Amino acid sequence: MLEEKYGMPFEDFYEIVESLQEHKLVERGFDWDEIYEDFSKWVDAALKLGKLKKADERWVKVFP
Repeated sequence: MLEEKYGMPFEDFYEIVESLQEHKLVERGFDWDEIYEDFSKWVDAALKLGKLKKADERWVKVFP
């Protein structure tokens, strides 16, 4: 489902989620429970933290 909706393998999302957890989302103003319930909010959080970018309707990981 995630792969179809966002055009990215689940493994990539999992890696991003782990990275976001390391960035202490709650301290940055994100509601942890709310994000966990709705994966699209992980995408929003990843975008705000510069971990994702949108390219031609597909999501691409951004590496520092």
